[in-house]
Amino acid sequence: MRQADFISLDGSGMFLKGLNAMGFHLTERNFPILTENYLVMWELVKNGLGIGILDGAIGDAEPKVTRVLPDLAPLMFPIWLVAHRELNTSRRIRLVFDLLAQELRLNMSRLIGTGI
Repeated sequence: MRQADFISLDGSGMFLKGLNAMGFHLTERNFPILTENYLVMWELVKNGLGIGILDGAIGDAEPKVTRVLPDLAPLMFPIWLVAHRELNTSRRIRLVFDLLAQELRLNMSRLIGTGI
């Protein structure tokens, strides 16, 4: 892994620090590409330009990619759902927001329960 190229979505260096905390011993040289766009990162991964970290179900559904470390436990991280301040004044926006929040909670509970 020390020679691998990663595609980063994180300009702060926290991704690198997190992987090193897991024992990977990587440097900034392992992250030659930085993008702030998840879709760009995914296209770069699918075209073989580096390793990206993403939801396993998405990666498993794409025949162009393979898991690099299939035995590695899933990485857990917080998910934030944010909305404009009109969330509190628009019933329609609030309805969609609440539905998204509920579905995220349900899906995360299922994933955690199955070990994915």
